[in-house]
Formats: sequence, structure tokens, C-alpha cells
Amino acid sequence: MKKYILYITVALLSFIGFTACEGRVWDTDEDLRDLSRSWAREYIDIVLDQKISRIDSSYEKKWSVTTSILKDTLYKEIHSAYSLTYPDYDSVDVTSFFIQIRDSLIVKVDGYRFSKKYWAHLFTIDEGIVDYEGKFHVDFYENGKTMPWAWSETTYKKNNHRDSIYYPYRSRTEVGWY
Repeated sequence: MKKYILYITVALLSFIGFTACEGRVWDTDEDLRDLSRSWAREYIDIVLDQKISRIDSSYEKKWSVTTSILKDTLYKEIHSAYSLTYPDYDSVDVTSFFIQIRDSLIVKVDGYRFSKKYWAHLFTIDEGIVDYEGKFHVDFYENGKTMPWAWSETTYKKNNHRDSIYYPYRSRTEVGWY
């Protein structure tokens, strides 16, 4: 009987050892959703936060920023391009376009991220995020392949409640496979 217990214990410990050496699987729903959310924050949310709003002119006179400088259009192009040589970092070439015409906002994003395991195409669908409404899409590809194997989509919706001055939008991210 002790012999069987010893064999079972050795088999169990071997199984645990082999699975521990396998490494972390990175293509789960949660991992892709987390990547997509962080990229949406980096390329959409931070850009949307640069808008000039009516709140800006409500500070004291010495800190006042008036919207009168906004006669027609505020336009910004934010180009994120960098390549880090550390083993687990991405190379990035993403451009965010921000247009504000009076109270109307448009954010468009297009670009790529490359890493050792995958590359991703990041872009906004159709006209982009218009007045906090729209979709940010990511296609995930294996390195060396031209057909995507997974996708994610972050949907932006405008908030219509009393806190919408401070939280003008909400977003939701979903993930799927091709």
C-alpha cells in the first residue's frame, strides 16, 4: 500500500512541476480585455481629457482659462512611437487625432503595437469617437501571420446624468476570436 501512495505522490508532484514550468498563458479573455482597456485609456481616454470645457472658465481669475480662444477648432495630433529594447516591452506606432469644434469632440486612432508574441492593429471604427460615442477596435495577430486570431472592442457611450460634467462617458470592452 505504501508503494502505491509513493507512486501517486511522485506522479502528482511531477504533474505539478511540469505545469509550473509551462509558463503563463497570455491569450485568455481577461488578458486581452486588460490589454485593450489599458490601450483605450492610453490612446482615447487621455486624449479626451485634453478637451477645453465650460468648467475651465469657472476658476478664480488668476487661473482662468476661457473658451473664447476656441473660435472654431482645436486640433491635436498625438503620435506615440517608441521601441524599447527590454525583452518584454512593445514597439509602438500609434497616432491619436483630437478635434474639438465648440462643444463637439472627435477622437480617431490608428496604429500598431509589436511584441515578441504578437502584434496588434489598434483603430477607431467609422468616424471615430464622436461626442463620447463610438468604438475602439483591436485586432490581435500572431507574429508572421496576416490573419487576426482575436479581437476586442471598447464601446464608448455618453453619460446623461448629473455627474456627466466630471464623468462625461463610460466604456465597456468585449473580446472574441475569429
